[in-house]
Amino acid sequence: MMFKWIRNSGIALYVTVSAVMGRQEAPTGVMVVPESGSHFLVAWEYLGEAVDGFRIERKRRGADWIIAGEVPSHVRTFSSTGCIPFTSYSHRVVALYGEHAAASEAVVSKTFSMLTHRRATIIESGSARQSESTFVRLKNGDLALYYSDMVTVSDLAEAQISVKISKDSGDTWAPRKVVFSEPGMALFLPSVMRLTNDNIAITYARRIPGEWFSKRVIRISQDEGETWSDEQVITGDAYDYTTGSHDRFYQLSNGDLIILVHSVIDNPDKTAQKHLVTEVYGSFDDGHTWSNWSQMPLDVPQSLTDKGELGFWEASLVELEDGELLVVGRTATGWLYGSRSYDYGRTWSKAEQMGIRNPLAPPYLKKLPDSGTIVYLNNSRIFTDHPTTVFGDRFVLGSQISRDGGRSWQNYKEIEHHSTNWWYQYPNMLIEADTAHISYAAVELTPEGKWGKLNLAYLKLPVSWFLE
Repeated sequence: MMFKWIRNSGIALYVTVSAVMGRQEAPTGVMVVPESGSHFLVAWEYLGEAVDGFRIERKRRGADWIIAGEVPSHVRTFSSTGCIPFTSYSHRVVALYGEHAAASEAVVSKTFSMLTHRRATIIESGSARQSESTFVRLKNGDLALYYSDMVTVSDLAEAQISVKISKDSGDTWAPRKVVFSEPGMALFLPSVMRLTNDNIAITYARRIPGEWFSKRVIRISQDEGETWSDEQVITGDAYDYTTGSHDRFYQLSNGDLIILVHSVIDNPDKTAQKHLVTEVYGSFDDGHTWSNWSQMPLDVPQSLTDKGELGFWEASLVELEDGELLVVGRTATGWLYGSRSYDYGRTWSKAEQMGIRNPLAPPYLKKLPDSGTIVYLNNSRIFTDHPTTVFGDRFVLGSQISRDGGRSWQNYKEIEHHSTNWWYQYPNMLIEADTAHISYAAVELTPEGKWGKLNLAYLKLPVSWFLE
């Protein structure tokens, strides 16, 4: 048995680590360092032979052990996220050998207090709900931010697409301008992108308010968003309800366009739990024609709850190298799931658990230009002390990075976490040189904890902030 003292920020931890017989050894030198109000950095050594991977477990006093996450065999650090501020947790690291395992003894540490101020600036609050935004840089240097502009806070409300313009790279913003509006309709969840032919394309959901009927459409502008082509339906009539989250529109290195959409299936009873699947729609001709590239929808039929939704939806994509694409999606399992394509999106692997806890909230991926590093934005809080539920709050908006194609994640940072009166959700990001422009909804909560108003928030960070 080995004993080791660890001292960090005035906190001394006394760690004991035990080994098991043979070469199936437990991790040694375990450190648990509080780094924010919602996470710890867990690090360890491993002196044994071949191991399948490591499972990180944690618990609060009086509670059962829960799985905080899993990492591949080559990884020796983990960000244990989703924790409560100023609270003590026990952690242990488990080496996995097929059906066998060897665990270190527990290490106890306490999280810090939460942030005390909002980092982002609220740039629009003229409607009940402004959310789900997407950036594009115009030729004249202006920064344009398109977003859902809704008459109530409900997902089922009437909506229009509006835009905010900044002439000084986000320092100040002009009043909103309505871009697309149709009485009695919901036009929302926009994704905008400059194509390689220099046109600007925008895709959004067209929905009958209050009904589970929606299609995904696209428009093209040849004059920097001053005028637009007519709506073209991308998704056809395969499902009554087909939509897609905001800022999920991609042009690959080979020139192909991809839009991620999700649809409701197996829902004859409109009051039952809704089952959603994700499909990949692609275009070879700059968005003029579209087809479904998914041989089978991406799906995760497991669910830990019989309420709300299940499946694989609100997915996000990054292109890696040599035609490899990674798609991660929201599920009702309490975990992040991902699927990979090695042929520019023509075929996809079965969605598999990625070892990261994720609540019922959409993940967002963005790859740093000229780099293999992926930035992952999400709401990290999840009620893991209650394993039968996957609902988590959205008080914390965090980020992590991956340098190995999404197989492991490091450098967890809190973007927002300053009170129990605000939620932060549905982020998007534009990266230009050493600057990251980020927008998300800052949600004012009522005293009862319900959505009161969704404001459009903007934040500018140096790219180095995510890497430090």
